[in-house]
Amino acid sequence: MLNLFIELRCEFNLTYLFISHDLGVVRHLSDRVVIMYLGRVVEMDATDDIFATANHPYTRALLAEVPRLDTRKNFCRHQGRDTIATESTKRLSFPSAL
Repeated sequence: MLNLFIELRCEFNLTYLFISHDLGVVRHLSDRVVIMYLGRVVEMDATDDIFATANHPYTRALLAEVPRLDTRKNFCRHQGRDTIATESTKRLSFPSAL
């Protein structure tokens, strides 16, 4: 499906507004990225620049959740349910909205 978006964009010179929390997909589809946190724009830049030099803690948290082949998953029991924990799922503190 993602490759179809890319093919259609090239063939018909289209522009997309693609909204997602999955920055791995966003990186695949987008030339530019806008990161919003609590309804406000906190970063806006070329896709490669966002991935190379993320400034806002929320952007860094989203990037930490992008699946990687080297991510090791730890299976654990939590409140009677099976869950998967990774290093990137630790609790993070973000600045509040001003």
